[in-house]
Amino acid sequence: MKNFFKKNYSSPNLYAVLVTPFKAQGELDETSLKRLVEFYIQKKVHGLAILTVLGEEAKLTPQERLRVAQVVFQQVKNRVPVVVGVSGKADVAAKFGLQMAGLGAKGLLVVPPSFSDTQQVKQHYQEVGIATQMPLVVLDYPPLTGKLSVDFIASLAAEVEQVQAIKLEEEPTPEKIWLLRNRIGDRLAIFGALGGLNCLPELQAGSHGLMTGYAYPEHLLTIMDYFHKGELLAAAQEYQRCLPFLRYEYQGGLAVRKEILRNRDIISSAKVRHCSIDELSRNRMDVHVIARKSV
Repeated sequence: MKNFFKKNYSSPNLYAVLVTPFKAQGELDETSLKRLVEFYIQKKVHGLAILTVLGEEAKLTPQERLRVAQVVFQQVKNRVPVVVGVSGKADVAAKFGLQMAGLGAKGLLVVPPSFSDTQQVKQHYQEVGIATQMPLVVLDYPPLTGKLSVDFIASLAAEVEQVQAIKLEEEPTPEKIWLLRNRIGDRLAIFGALGGLNCLPELQAGSHGLMTGYAYPEHLLTIMDYFHKGELLAAAQEYQRCLPFLRYEYQGGLAVRKEILRNRDIISSAKVRHCSIDELSRNRMDVHVIARKSV
């Protein structure tokens, strides 16, 4: 099975992870979702990822998940590849994955259930991979997946041919990326995340790019472009310039990211499901201040 991500190894890729926009009362905001898709495509990201943790996938009904995907694929029109998050038991994840393939998904970001041992995790990826025959992205996010060792990831890559990439979020990410690259070479596409906070150190450690939802993708794309051209000083200077924004958004979490996107007139509301109004209000003033300095 050809590695879908491998064809783009020649330069770092940015897959933008989409938030799910809601109206003020909590229902899906399809107009904002279309605008969000267009925003990232116009910024020239290399791909999109939807229905992830950042996209509040767990807070959506099955009907809403399907509708989000339909709206995204209708708006994308095959201009960039889309990776879709799938969760739940293997048969449920595979069924939804095949449905997404029918809409045009190029890969699946697999979020396995909480298992007591890594053999069960491996079996989950095997079952989803065999059932869908689609490129799979491993999620390495300890709060959700537990810790996945370099040895385990290497064995997963060797034994499950559909596993083609990893979204690596165990800190310190640069160290783990370096260890993994030295262990398996280019067998997997390794994407950093964490809001792009460690983007330059991750690139230096051997990552193939980023899969994250940072609200200023132009910052990350500039850093990646400098790095790819070998202009390391320029990359470092741009990274240092953007670091306050990267840190602020990462520490603030989803409510801050949505408020920044609202401030940029991309989504109409910063509504986060099951998030207090006080939290949103507290973030709003800080976001307006930092947004004025983001140029």
